[in-house]
Amino acid sequence: MTRKSIAALIAQSDSVLADNTTGLITPVLLRTLMKDFLETIQPAYAGFQVLGTVTVAANGTFKPILWDTVPGAAQPPFSTNLGQGSVSNADICNTRHTIAFTTTCANGNNLTFAIFKNGTQTVWEQIISGNNQITNWAVSIVAVIPSTAPGDVFTVRVKNSQTNDVSITNGEWMVEQVPLRG
Repeated sequence: MTRKSIAALIAQSDSVLADNTTGLITPVLLRTLMKDFLETIQPAYAGFQVLGTVTVAANGTFKPILWDTVPGAAQPPFSTNLGQGSVSNADICNTRHTIAFTTTCANGNNLTFAIFKNGTQTVWEQIISGNNQITNWAVSIVAVIPSTAPGDVFTVRVKNSQTNDVSITNGEWMVEQVPLRG
């Protein structure tokens, strides 16, 4: 069974569950439709956590955040690579990214946190500008990235305008599959 769009499930239902006056609806057709439906609505997710502190040497260029924990097995179609801080998607679907953690930003520093897809920055980012003191900042990004293709690889990256390292504490990044309508 494979995940299908909602429109594909409706079309399948219309074709195999036509008027049954001729007895053409069989247990096999119903079973197949139900399995496809359940496969489509099954939650699919992957993610990372920072349970302590990770440091990124993001001096002027975007560097991936290397999270320190995978909070459980990724659910198909996703897979994780802790060493690269990446989530891969083996299916065609929209993905919802929920990112939340704490960071510090020194005076005169500008931090940019962004979601990358296949090595290219997406429009989803948060920028923090350090003011007169080092303070804790909450970073929170929620994004739906549409129509991803099989094999897409996502990372969360950070860039610092200065030469200071960036510390990430107590946070997570979850990626979920959002069913396609069409």
